[in-house]
Formats: sequence, structure tokens, C-alpha cells
Amino acid sequence: MKTKNPPGYNPVITPDELPYYLKTPAGKEYLEQISRMTGLGIREAEKLVYTLFGKNSKPSRDQNRF
Repeated sequence: MKTKNPPGYNPVITPDELPYYLKTPAGKEYLEQISRMTGLGIREAEKLVYTLFGKNSKPSRDQNRF
């Protein structure tokens, strides 16, 4: 029996998969949401996502505290 994912379920996306994900309809919607929330354009939102979650992003020091 296949279980149905709950509404709003998002699988974990690795930094390697990020460029491919952002080209999907779900990825484009994600960028549009970030654009609306931050007031940035789509390209600036995409740069922000790559800065935060891309391959060369550095983990926050706070992540090691928990």
C-alpha cells in the first residue's frame, strides 16, 4: 500500500539537486514565494537560494550547538 504525502510535504533537496529542482514547476513556485516574501526579483531570489543552500554555502556556527 502506497502512503500519500501530507499537504505541504517537501522532500529534502541536496545541494547537488538544487539547480535541477529550481527548474521544475515546484522550484519556480518556491522562487516566486521567496520573491514575494523578500521583495526581491526572481533572479535575486535565485541568487539568495544558492547562497543559502548551494554547494558552496557554509553552515552556520549555530547548527553545531544542538
